[in-house]
Amino acid sequence: MDNVPAAFILCCQLASLTGVSSIRDLPGCWEHQVEDWNLSFNGHDNAVANSNGDPVPALSVWVSHRTLIVCGCISPFDGMIIGSSENDLITALEKAITELGGVPATLEQQEPSA
Repeated sequence: MDNVPAAFILCCQLASLTGVSSIRDLPGCWEHQVEDWNLSFNGHDNAVANSNGDPVPALSVWVSHRTLIVCGCISPFDGMIIGSSENDLITALEKAITELGGVPATLEQQEPSA
């Protein structure tokens, strides 16, 4: 998991904390809003359109922002966000995970082992 983008790991963790056990088994994308960020997670082996009609590539998360002209796509292999910083998305995901009682995986990696 060392090479998996942090934003993708956090999207997976957030989905799990919201009660989603298998995104692959959903009829379409799992969609969720985190602050001003809209996430559309496609767990299928082929592209699927989200509720806005945006084509979400297989096994990827389509990211858009409500107030900025920002979009991006994140997969387990790579990702890109245009118009904003990936760190802004990561901060919002970490906050959402913490609010649901979780410890963001990105913060677990930073804590020294005892």
